[in-house]
Parts: sequence; structure tokens; C-alpha cells
Amino acid sequence: MLARILLTATLSLQFIPPAIASDFGADDGGVTQGAYKADANAPGAVEQALTAVGAGSADEIKGRLFTYSITVFSPEVRAQAVAAFSASVDQRGITQGKLFRRVEKIFNCVLQLHARSGKIELFLYQHEIPKAMLWRGCVLALSTGLADPLSDDELTAIIAHELGHSYFEDEMASANLTKDARAMRVIELKCDAVAILSLKLLDRNPALHLRGLQRIGEINRRKGRSYSIFQSHPDLSERAQFSQRFIHLLQSSEVGLLDNSSRK
Repeated sequence: MLARILLTATLSLQFIPPAIASDFGADDGGVTQGAYKADANAPGAVEQALTAVGAGSADEIKGRLFTYSITVFSPEVRAQAVAAFSASVDQRGITQGKLFRRVEKIFNCVLQLHARSGKIELFLYQHEIPKAMLWRGCVLALSTGLADPLSDDELTAIIAHELGHSYFEDEMASANLTKDARAMRVIELKCDAVAILSLKLLDRNPALHLRGLQRIGEINRRKGRSYSIFQSHPDLSERAQFSQRFIHLLQSSEVGLLDNSSRK
């Protein structure tokens, strides 16, 4: 409920608070290194995220992560959000061409998997830096610097990660209000779980999510920019550790299901 109040309150603003958006670019919606606090005595973010996601089959984990207690915005509100984002980047969205058709196809595939078709708007825009965010909860904004170099499966995972933020609106709002850096990192890792699981459910290689993150980091380094590391976001090593362990959990569950089936 708290997140829904915050989202409604920010609809008239040009920029949404960083807690409701994720950015894979070189900046991060105004989050600063000193803005968040961390509890040194709490379990690590990777452990917390894995515990929150839990074990089980891909379908069982999907039932826990892909929840439907989310904010659904009207077409009018989505149009206002598109216009606001367009103004914030001072350009219109790309709506035609080979890259747009490719991105739109991948975007629609992810929305269908998450039963969100027609509920989120796509905004592809020209920018050399890799950027992706869920803007105001209803606009998936992608820069050409991110969409163009990534493979289809890598882009699928990035889009699914951003969509995953809508499942954790209340947690994000609470963590942002209390400036809880560890909670924010856990949420980002849970969104990574959404991305990895989405690839698995689409019969793609789940490891391609991490490869996409690594590719984004390489692009930023080539352009002389850092990979958006803040106290409130996990670094690439944390994300790699989470990815490998979560994929192992999924694989172990599959082996267990096969063993149980063979005994019957």
C-alpha cells in the first residue's frame, strides 16, 4: 500500500524516486554513495535473497515471485508517464526500424510470460550509454546503447529484471524511506532471480542474464564510465554469486523431480 501511495503521489513529477526504478547505466537516478546505511551484523545480501526466493521447482518459485498484487495503471496514466519520460530525456521514443521491432518482440514475449500484456509501455530512446529502468511503474525505458549490443536472450533477462521491480514495490518504498542499503541490494538480487527464472521458463539459458550484465559493464568501461556501483545496489561479484547459486538450486530441483519420477 505504501508503494502505491508513493507512486500515485509522484505521477505529477518529472522524476520518480530511485526506489521505484532501476538503472543499468552509469548513473542511478540520483542515488548517492552516502545516502544509504548498511547493517554490518545482518546476513549478506546474497544469503538473504536466496532465502527469500526459496527452493523448489521453477513453477513453485514462479508462484512465489510472480505475484499479482501489483499496481495496474490506466492507459491515461501510462500516456502521462510516457510523456514525462520523453520530456526528461528531451527526445521522442523510437517507434520504427529494425532495432525497435526486435526490442518490441522481446518485450512482448516477457510481458506475456508475466501476464502483463498491455499493462506496460515500451520507450526505446537514443543514448549511447546502456540504460534500462521501469519508469513510474508503467514504462519500460531502454536506451539504444543497451538494446543494440545485447543478444536477444540477454535483453530478455534485462527486461524481466526491470519488470521484477513491480513485484517488490512495497519493499522498495520501505527500503528507500529508511535508506536501508542491504534491503535495496536484496531487492535487486530478487529482481535478478525474476530475470533468471524468466529465461528458464522461456527455455533459454539462465546464465545469459549474468553474461548480459557483464557485457553492460564492458561497454561502460570502454566508454570510460563505471558500472553503476552504489551502496544500495549489489556489485557484479555479488550478482555473479547469486546467479550461480540460484541456477544451481533450479538445476538441483530438476534432478530431484527426475529422480522422484523414475522411482514411480
